[in-house]
Amino acid sequence: MVLPAGGQDAALVALHAEDGHIVWATGSDAGSYCPAFPISFQGRRCVVGYLQNALIVVELATGKLLCRRELSAGYDEHSAWPLYQEPDLLLTGPFRALAVQSRLQAAAPDTLTSKPRWSSRELSNDILSSVLYQNHIYGFDLKQQQASKHRASRGVFRCLDWVTGKTRWSTDQVGHASVLAADGKLILLNDTGSLILARADPDAFQELGRAQLFEDEICWTPPTLWKGRLFARNPSRVICCFVGRPEDLPDGSVTTPPAEPSRSWRWDSSWLLTRERDFPNDAPSWEEMTLWFTSCLLLLVASVLLATGLKILSNRLFGRNGAPALWPVVFVLGFLGPSALSALADRCIFTWPLSLYAAFHLTVQVSLWARSRPNSRQAGWYARLAILGLLLVAYAYFELCKFIGMFIAWTFLIGFLPASPFTFLAVRAADKQKRLFAIAWTLVAVTAFFWSAQALLLWKQSQLGR
Repeated sequence: MVLPAGGQDAALVALHAEDGHIVWATGSDAGSYCPAFPISFQGRRCVVGYLQNALIVVELATGKLLCRRELSAGYDEHSAWPLYQEPDLLLTGPFRALAVQSRLQAAAPDTLTSKPRWSSRELSNDILSSVLYQNHIYGFDLKQQQASKHRASRGVFRCLDWVTGKTRWSTDQVGHASVLAADGKLILLNDTGSLILARADPDAFQELGRAQLFEDEICWTPPTLWKGRLFARNPSRVICCFVGRPEDLPDGSVTTPPAEPSRSWRWDSSWLLTRERDFPNDAPSWEEMTLWFTSCLLLLVASVLLATGLKILSNRLFGRNGAPALWPVVFVLGFLGPSALSALADRCIFTWPLSLYAAFHLTVQVSLWARSRPNSRQAGWYARLAILGLLLVAYAYFELCKFIGMFIAWTFLIGFLPASPFTFLAVRAADKQKRLFAIAWTLVAVTAFFWSAQALLLWKQSQLGR
């Protein structure tokens, strides 16, 4: 048993199957997610170690290093198995990295060389491996930098020629899927739980049928095929499907299909964020933050104009001279901003922090108003309800950020503290009818709220990059 343990003198470790004692250990590279890959070269049994930043080939019996090739620097994730057809080895790197096929050659009795033959940007595997079948590669070309749990990963399923690397066909009908090849067919389980049967045909994609095995949970575990049975699982369930000929089903076996998976109501969140970042869990760049902040300021100006227009309309229709409901309008426009602005700009523009600040400003406004009326129990209850509403908004914001894959955005919640004194001054200035001061302090408060936590993250990120 050979494991990619990773570490000093333990990049690959061979354990005895009987008692687990170490047979040999070799290399000092950090490991990756890809299991050790057994191959045979000119009758010699070898093992490929697809490690964090290097590819090594060792002799199975002794662990002797036969070949080493540097792949990259820093942190890399390699989860998909290489593909091998003697003497050619294909690595399909993640995150839009090149797929590279290399030819192993004997340079000396105990040395192999690896010479690149072709490379392609038409195939990128992350956690789901491709398959080689009759001189053709079938696999998913992942176009998304980080996986999403709330929807299918972006990319296309492709067929490539093994010899030349040329793409034979591409389809968006499959999704991000694991691949098995058997009996001239492809068995595909995509990350939304759909099982798809297709022909292993290099001329065109031909779907033969599909069934929904799982709902509501992402499926990243490749299925296992054994004697006509397909074993598939997601994080909470395991399903066994018989995919052979009906006459081959043993007598007495259960022939009724499994119970339909529970279909819970699923909320479509695509309208909330019409464009996504390539790295949704990483801190935004200075350029992204500047774009988001500018967009928030534009929405703030639009809110002032809209609230003023609503006030004029209300006065004409109902004869009331009430104050414009500015901050509720800001809240709504900030919440809808990512949907509309992202579609217009064709990139992710995140303006929910403006909605957060609007709820915070309104809470401060109501609290100070209630404080000026110490003898009014009703005013006190309004203040308590405003604080409770702010807490609910903050919690809903946190959960929605997780739901749409923008978990890093929770850090905007830290902005309440640095924005507090400026918001207090803005509300006081507005109460005293000092509009210019109110506008100035509001802009300072929004700036402090928006930039405080994110600027700290960006500074730390720049320090780590040195």
